[in-house]
Amino acid sequence: MDLGRSDNAHGGRGGGLGGGMVGELLAHRPFVVCAALLLCFTITFQLLGSLLKWQHRKLALPLQKSLAVLDKQKLEPYHLLQAAQIKAEMLDELGTDQYIQWYMRDASQQGPERPEDYILLFVTYYTGKPDQVPHVPEECYVGGAGFEVKDASFLDVPVPALGPGAVVPVQILELATPARHGGHSRIVMYTFHTNGQFCAHRRCVQEVLADPAHKHAYFSKLELTFGTPDRLPSKEEAIASGQRFLQTVLPVLLSDHWPNWEQVVTAERAGQTQSSH
Repeated sequence: MDLGRSDNAHGGRGGGLGGGMVGELLAHRPFVVCAALLLCFTITFQLLGSLLKWQHRKLALPLQKSLAVLDKQKLEPYHLLQAAQIKAEMLDELGTDQYIQWYMRDASQQGPERPEDYILLFVTYYTGKPDQVPHVPEECYVGGAGFEVKDASFLDVPVPALGPGAVVPVQILELATPARHGGHSRIVMYTFHTNGQFCAHRRCVQEVLADPAHKHAYFSKLELTFGTPDRLPSKEEAIASGQRFLQTVLPVLLSDHWPNWEQVVTAERAGQTQSSH
């Protein structure tokens, strides 16, 4: 009898354990449903990625030509005054060795020299590094040199050489220089070119880079500052000068240096078609 009771007891415990697990799972039904949905979504995403050949780790794209050989004649009437070199120990912080930092002057203007005629062109190029966060000037100026952002705005700059109605989105920063430099207002204009399109802020760049439909990715930042060590232009003067300069330099960068994204996409599609046969 004791053995019978013992067997029944064990059976009861076994049944109790199974019943307890089922009961506990049923008590957490939302968790079970969510887990099942997550599993379905994961499998579906993997299948879609396999079918559509989504690429999560992007491949590098070289420049058509090094930025260092940017054709100065094509930038006329802007003259190169100095090509600055970034110290080797600073390149790690910059995240690339593909850049130019050119100090230029607009020689088209007659009469006395004006501060807005002097432009510092800074172009950087990035590709082949996973999860790279684009540098933005407001962080560099504020964190590194103690500037203060007084105002930030966006402007669509018309670039007729890129086609009828073509505009490029540009961010305009109005920075207050440190007090030791007089507390003057300095203007910075910048834009990004990434995977064939222009972006005026970092979030846009990250969204374009994350597009899973493409195998390759790159981004390039173009940044302009204005004036001389002694004189800075007004905001209006700097913006007008920046627009004129962008209308000159952007077509050259697009035709001679940045990757031809249409060709890249065509080659990617051709590769997908071949691999599917």
